[in-house]
Amino acid sequence: MSKKISTPIAISAILILSTVIGVFFYSDSQTELAVYPSKLNDFKNISKENTTSSQPVLINKIFQYPYPLTWSEISDRIYKLDYSLVGISVGKREIPSFASPSSSYRPGDKIYALTMYLKIRTSDYTVGFCPNVNLRMELNEEGDFIAPINTVFNDECFWGNQTHSNQEAIFVVPESQKKFNITTGGESNIFFTITVLGNGDINVEKSATSESEE
Repeated sequence: MSKKISTPIAISAILILSTVIGVFFYSDSQTELAVYPSKLNDFKNISKENTTSSQPVLINKIFQYPYPLTWSEISDRIYKLDYSLVGISVGKREIPSFASPSSSYRPGDKIYALTMYLKIRTSDYTVGFCPNVNLRMELNEEGDFIAPINTVFNDECFWGNQTHSNQEAIFVVPESQKKFNITTGGESNIFFTITVLGNGDINVEKSATSESEE
């Protein structure tokens, strides 16, 4: 003989089941947002290394044409290179394999860094050319400058009539530093300032001296 389930018990069971399903989908949606934070921060240019508050935030800024900074250099009176600043990141990263080995840093080491991403266009020449990374960062009020930890770019050597994207210039910086004075070095020697703003944005401003010399 079958037993009937009373109406109050059935209603309670349905409510409990609905609550469990709701918690599952809420938890799943929160996990997706944690894994893909860029969906929420496309306009803030912020991406987190992970969701724990104890870790520093990696701040990224990607620039669209017209780029905030462009310059050209001619090496050995033959090799003309056109540079465009296409992106900046500030935060923790690994030292890449193309970075110069030194007594302090090795490829694979974790560092807190300012990284500039450059698009480099080569002129019409027929031999390979390996340009140095000439950018420098001001170290102190006395006007001393330091070089990036990579003396060559990602692709190291360039051929003529090519565009090399996302070539990096990497500087080790303190986590507390928010303002960086940079020069392109070389013949161009253009001075500009990179500032990390309170809202997570990054501002690039060419110095008045550089603008007056153009």
